[in-house]
Amino acid sequence: YYLIQELEDESLVYRAQLAPSCLLEPRKGDGVLAFVDAREVFILAILQRDQNKKAQIALPKESVLAAQNLTISAPALSLKAQSAQIHSDRLLTQGHLLRVDFQVGQFLVGLVSSICRSLLTTTKNFALRVSGQAQVSSQNLLVKADRELQTRSGGLDLKASGSIRLDGRDIKLG
Repeated sequence: YYLIQELEDESLVYRAQLAPSCLLEPRKGDGVLAFVDAREVFILAILQRDQNKKAQIALPKESVLAAQNLTISAPALSLKAQSAQIHSDRLLTQGHLLRVDFQVGQFLVGLVSSICRSLLTTTKNFALRVSGQAQVSSQNLLVKADRELQTRSGGLDLKASGSIRLDGRDIKLG
């Protein structure tokens, strides 16, 4: 309930409900349009508001926003929720910088799930640092470097069940 004050010859105080059609949450000092009868008072609209006051949209607890096409345009957008879901046939994001900070991340994607059918990544520079052990297991593994491939380790254990082929201009062992 909201308290509406009107000062003329005497002070009147009304206890009012926000009409479902009034989406803006009333603030102290707002000029409002109200419906008054013997039993109830409804705030129908906010008619005047100081431009420096923050506007808050008040929707019922269960609400759906539906439109053929919906565009939200703002210099900054913040979304806060206990839980958020996006359901889409196609999701496209564009921007200059993507930053994702999560304590726990889980990615499940229909055709490309934890067992990937195909993964193609192209990047200018890529660095991977693992504290602990990193393991790559594959039926076939192809590593290609156009200029130079360096492998440096404290020890190297290279085993093949079939033949080993080394081909190069200069090969130095030992």
